[in-house]
Amino acid sequence: MSHNCQSKPRAHGACWRELLRKPAHALGQVQRLLALMLVVFRETSNVSAQDYTVEGSLVHTDYLGNGTLASRFEEQFKIMVSGSKWVIRETREDHGKLLQKELGFDGTNTFQVATFPYEEPPQGKPVPIFIQGSIQASDMPAPQLVFSSTPIWLAYASGRHLSKAESGKLRPLCMLNEMGLWNTGFKVPASWKVSKTPPYVPEEVTCLDDGKTHPLDGSEARVLYAPFPNVVYTARFTNVDGLALPIDFTLTRFNFSAQRSEAGGRVLAAKDEAVAYRISPRCDLHSFRPGLTGVALVTDCRLEQKYWGRQPRYIVTNGEWNLMPYEKLAAYHEKTGVVAMRKDKRRTKIERHAVLWGMFLSTAAFAVLGLRGRHKEGGMHV
Repeated sequence: MSHNCQSKPRAHGACWRELLRKPAHALGQVQRLLALMLVVFRETSNVSAQDYTVEGSLVHTDYLGNGTLASRFEEQFKIMVSGSKWVIRETREDHGKLLQKELGFDGTNTFQVATFPYEEPPQGKPVPIFIQGSIQASDMPAPQLVFSSTPIWLAYASGRHLSKAESGKLRPLCMLNEMGLWNTGFKVPASWKVSKTPPYVPEEVTCLDDGKTHPLDGSEARVLYAPFPNVVYTARFTNVDGLALPIDFTLTRFNFSAQRSEAGGRVLAAKDEAVAYRISPRCDLHSFRPGLTGVALVTDCRLEQKYWGRQPRYIVTNGEWNLMPYEKLAAYHEKTGVVAMRKDKRRTKIERHAVLWGMFLSTAAFAVLGLRGRHKEGGMHV
């Protein structure tokens, strides 16, 4: 880890106060004003930039309902931050095969690229796409099972997000049992305490499981159990050149178990434990979108907060994200939706007419059969 800065940083605004105390004849009025503007600009730039890079390792552990070990993996991570933008790179092994993931927030969207082990397909089968990308309309990574990107983001890049977060509400930090719910913008009750030193990342976070279902089909929610804290995050800090950043952190997740009612129903589910071994007060990145190489399958999830389940997908072969502006993407979706609705209406109208004709023909057929039957009955009695 880079050594801490030994010299005490000057208090914010001290240099421009010294400048103002200089006599007017030492600097011309215009020169004084220009120098003052330059100093203020530099100080503001230094405060807002907050460039840094953190490298470390993380161990993720899953537990069974009785508290015994279920599985464990270790990953190496590197996170690079510049102001509100960030990139996270993660690598780990799974049964001797290398898994890689890179995701970044460019100030508007979060882009993710995951590379899975390449395997030769069986004879006659198509070659699988082992590079997968995704786009989220969010400044944080969506929780996933294969990597622990969200806890890393929380520890080192969530300062801006938390400063703008709704009081007492956060996006979920772990995978939800209800599929698709996270992408809708769903939030959970939460409390947090941030460091008083830039970049103002959290010292403590607690999230609450409300114990309810959250149906996306408009049906009524059901209460399953009493609310309880299901995510607890804590961190220990160090200081590098005036930046307060976690030297290590732990995120613990709990599940509800009806069999453990004597303990409030809460059982240990998973734990992420990370240690930073290198912290540098610089960020040497020019692009905060991960690169696409080879043939990649990209899933665009930006519409899901408004149109749940809508995830356009496309194949990329030229290394470009081919990002369609959100407004055009939404307009295209609404247009295709109207066209589909018109087709459904036409199809429904045709089906309705078909049903009516079917009913008419059936009635006519039964009427004919009835008349024939009566005619036969009459003939029998003659």
